[in-house]
Amino acid sequence: MQGDDNVVSCMVSNGVGSVAQMYTYGKSTPVLLDGANPGLGLARARLSYANGVETCTFTRLMSSGSAVVPGYYDIQANAFYLLVALGYMAGGSTKDCLFY
Repeated sequence: MQGDDNVVSCMVSNGVGSVAQMYTYGKSTPVLLDGANPGLGLARARLSYANGVETCTFTRLMSSGSAVVPGYYDIQANAFYLLVALGYMAGGSTKDCLFY
């Protein structure tokens, strides 16, 4: 069962790409971990979309360091699972989205 998860979202909307760190509370739509800094905890994030293929690369920091960030999962101290999904956003919008 999925829920209360740290998520990296790679989205292309109207030709503009974004990579963001998100969190799901239970079985909910992911929300930004930090609205002021969507890339919190990510380094070297790159997103490209060509010929119908979305490619997303990033480095995720293992922990938030000394900062307390609700929802940031510490993968240095805890085991984790990697789930990759591809599909449309809620409502069947035309956005392409990958969640890691």
